[in-house]
Amino acid sequence: MDFTEFQFDAVLPPTALQVDVYNMAARAVVLDVLNGYNGTIMAYGQTGAGKTYTLSDNLTNGGGVTSVGGIIPRSAAEIFDRAGLDQDYEFHVSMSYIQIYMEQIQDLLRPESCNMQIREGMNGVYVSGVEEVQVKSVEDTMKLLMLGDRHRCLSFTKLNAHSSRSHTIVILTVEKKAKYKTSEQKAELADRRRVSSCFVESERVLVGKLFLVDLAGSERLKKSGSEGIRASEAMSVNLSLTCLGKCISARADPAITHVPFRDSKLTRLLQESLGGNAKTSLVINIAPCSEYLQESMSSLHFGSRAMKLTTQAVVNVEEEFRVLTRNLQETVNLQDEKLQHLEASVLSKDEQLVQAQQSLAEKARQVELLREEQNRFNHKFMEQLRVKDESWKNRLENVRSSATNIHQKRIENLQDELTRLKNAENQYALSRPTHVINNNAAKDLAAQIIQRAYKQHYVAMLYKEKKKLEVVVGYQLMANSAVRVLKGIQLLDELFTRKNFPKLSLR
Repeated sequence: MDFTEFQFDAVLPPTALQVDVYNMAARAVVLDVLNGYNGTIMAYGQTGAGKTYTLSDNLTNGGGVTSVGGIIPRSAAEIFDRAGLDQDYEFHVSMSYIQIYMEQIQDLLRPESCNMQIREGMNGVYVSGVEEVQVKSVEDTMKLLMLGDRHRCLSFTKLNAHSSRSHTIVILTVEKKAKYKTSEQKAELADRRRVSSCFVESERVLVGKLFLVDLAGSERLKKSGSEGIRASEAMSVNLSLTCLGKCISARADPAITHVPFRDSKLTRLLQESLGGNAKTSLVINIAPCSEYLQESMSSLHFGSRAMKLTTQAVVNVEEEFRVLTRNLQETVNLQDEKLQHLEASVLSKDEQLVQAQQSLAEKARQVELLREEQNRFNHKFMEQLRVKDESWKNRLENVRSSATNIHQKRIENLQDELTRLKNAENQYALSRPTHVINNNAAKDLAAQIIQRAYKQHYVAMLYKEKKKLEVVVGYQLMANSAVRVLKGIQLLDELFTRKNFPKLSLR
């Protein structure tokens, strides 16, 4: 069996504790950062090998780091512990937290800031507009770290239940300047700061930056089972790691003059860490099983090439007024970005207001159209009502005339019938003997009284129905009244014209 030898600064067994990893790989870099150097600590390996656990496992106990705390909380604890013990210098620590997801930079402390741009200035490469929050304790650092972790891109794969789909970088910036505790020292500093004819001497400040890089793990799609968007994420991660490997190989080979840092956002940000102004420590995480032997060999070859890199770290000394100017400029830039967001928000609100005004005008136009339609409908309805009213009036007049004519005819017929009856009775009375008539005079008088009473009763009913016809409104009521009139007339007709009309016997 062939064996391959790799040479590293240290090899830690599976039984090693987190504190051993920190002391071996990170502690020296953190101490250099406190003295004004730039430092970088990277974790590299396949997915599921323990990179995030090594760097950012942040279990705490009573404000202190526990035995399983990762490199990030231990580095923060080291910085604040040493800053608290140093009586000659004062320290200002700030933190930034970003991720590179599918070649887009996002601020995890301000997640609405996406697709941020990389700039290059006097102090090297930096991310424009990144949120930089001042921290004064390990607890502040852990709160920001957990806040940023909520916005990290994680997903489930067959190799890792919490697989990182992006590269994350925690940046701790440490500014260190001397204290002046006595009045004599303060007076001396004031004398040195007096305005001369050409130059104002200012205080010197040491500025060290610590980059803690959690690289997303490389993976084979066949083993991870990633599909769809997860496959695209995996390919983006593998591509950026490939660019990182090319940059390391180019830096390690003196014959190569061009290093393709601009091929990816990751290598562009780590430009100073790969052989520039930084002290870099690389942690290679490998899986202790033969199934992933090929991935482990690839990671070891990557670390072996990185061992050939040489850096040229220098102390970052800045004048105090430069530090203040830089901070002020960053604040102004941040305020400008906020102002731009505010202007964009105002423009959006103006557009919404214009749209609301247009919608209101459209609603008013629709209401006006509806009002006009209602007026047309009311006019048409009133016209139809007028026509119907005239039609009903004509019908009422016709019914009234018809009823009056029928009534008049019936009265005339009744009068003729009464006259005929009277004549018949007179003739009958003349034909009877005189003594019979005289004997039955009372009965004849009673019969006449009864007939007169019947006549008066039905004539009164007839006039009453006639009056009802004159005040009836509505076709149905008029028809009913006409029916009643006809019935009354028929009844009266039957009463006086029927053949079995009761005759009075004159005995």
